[in-house]
This record gives sequence, C-alpha cells and structure tokens, in this order.
Amino acid sequence: MGNVAISIDKQIETLKSRGIDFEDFSEQKTKEILLDIGYYRLGFYWYNLRKTDGSHDFIEGTKFKTIIALYYLDSDIRYILTKYLNRIEINFRTSLVYFLSIKYKDDPIWFMNESVMLKSFVDEFPKHYNEDFKKKHFVIKNHHKKYPDCTYAPAWKTFENFPFGSIFKTYECALDSIIKERISEKLGVKPIDKFERIFRGLVHVRNRCAHGAILYNYYLPTSLPTIPAIEYDDDKRNNLKVIIQVIEYILEFISENRKNDFIEEINNCLFKCQEDSNQAYRIYSEKSGLKIPIKC
Repeated sequence: MGNVAISIDKQIETLKSRGIDFEDFSEQKTKEILLDIGYYRLGFYWYNLRKTDGSHDFIEGTKFKTIIALYYLDSDIRYILTKYLNRIEINFRTSLVYFLSIKYKDDPIWFMNESVMLKSFVDEFPKHYNEDFKKKHFVIKNHHKKYPDCTYAPAWKTFENFPFGSIFKTYECALDSIIKERISEKLGVKPIDKFERIFRGLVHVRNRCAHGAILYNYYLPTSLPTIPAIEYDDDKRNNLKVIIQVIEYILEFISENRKNDFIEEINNCLFKCQEDSNQAYRIYSEKSGLKIPIKC
C-alpha cells in the first residue's frame, strides 16, 4: 500500500490483481476479515507466499484461505503460550516472594533493603510504586487506606501486582545467591546465569504474546542456553520450537499434567491447521521448526 491508505474495496482489488484466490470467501466475509485483522498485519502472513522475482505478485494458486489459516494458527499458538507462561510466572513469583519473605520475615518490605537487593533496584523502586500504582491496584489502595503510615505494602501484596518482567528483575537484583539457586533448581535449571538467560527469553516471549506480535517466523535476539534434557535441532536455539521445548521442560517441574496439557494443545492446533490447509501448516512448520507431533 506504500504510504497512502486505501479503502477495503481497493485492498481486495489489489490482492486479486496480484494473484490471490478468494474462492472460499464471499466479498462480505473478506471485508469483515480485513476490517478485523487488517491488511498490513495480514501482510506478515502472506509474505512467504509471494514470488521471489521482486514483484508483489503471489505464487500461482495462492489462496486467501491459506493466509487466514496461517494467521489463526499463529494466534492459537500465541494464546496457548500466554496461558502456560502465565502458569510459570505465577510459580516463579510465588517462590521468589515466599523464600525472601520467610528469610527476611522481620522486614516485610525487604525489597527496599540494600542488604537484600542491589542499591540500583532500591533507588529505582519508588518510581514504580508511585501514587498512580497505589490507586490503580485495589489491594494496594486498601492497604494504604488501612495503614496510612506505611510507605509500602508488604512484598506478598506488592509483587502480586507486578508483571513478569518486573518480577524477573527483582530476582536478578536479589543479593541472596542461595535463594536464587533454590528457585532455579526448583524449576530444573542451574546454574543461576543459565536460569537468568532462559527466563530473560521467556519474559521476552511473554511480552510479544501480550502485544499480539507475530510468532511463527520470529527469532529471539539471543539463543537460549543448552539444557541436557532437551534435544535441539541445531545451535541457533532461538526459534519458536526451541521456545516451546523450554516451556515444556520447565512446566514438568511445576506440574506433569500441565506439561502434558501444553503439548497436547500445541499438537491439536497443528493437526487442525494441517487438516484445514496443508500449505499453511507447511509454511508454519518450515519457519517455526514445529512439526507434528511434538513429543513430551
């Protein structure tokens, strides 16, 4: 479309002129899809269906159905990752807050203690725990209403309202290496530096999922470290398949049933896509590394 916005009718006309087959969709349904998902966003999914001659034309026989199947598979995988990364996040948060709060039980706001946390963390914290934060979260607001002399709510209330990235930052900035090792070993990864590299990657993926970003042809900026129990296909270790392998591995240390559910849901999505559009499945598999079946 270049730098000029065009109408839905013009978008459809442009795609037809470039070789898209709309035989499975009525004009009304096509308009609904373009208004729902967006021409530009769908472009990330039809990119691999274009000719390689430098034109914007599509490979002969390209169906709009294939593009939509590719889009919905990516959306379904993103939803599954969000759900199970949330499971990991909650477990991680619970362990971090519990272990530190028990060890420093005489200091419920240990996160402001420079003998517990890096000074840089302590100095930065008030910027996040501001008036807006206190008004925004019901539990925090009620705490300060009940205890007006408290500058901060206890850790178990405060961190319940922090996102994954902030919880991970808290872990990174904690000075107690014994507790950090305990948490990393509890989730099956050691030493600490390897655990931090893996969780930095998971936070990155979680943020992409939260913002609806494309996954199937995305690569992490930094490869995830090796884990002896995981067989990787190559040394890159930064595509969607590797991300799913790592999530599966960590889930096993939280719940065997959740791990099995996770893999079953991923496989079901891939099977459904293959049935609906084998071409979409092949593109997704080639770019992401995912192949049926993913094994536990």
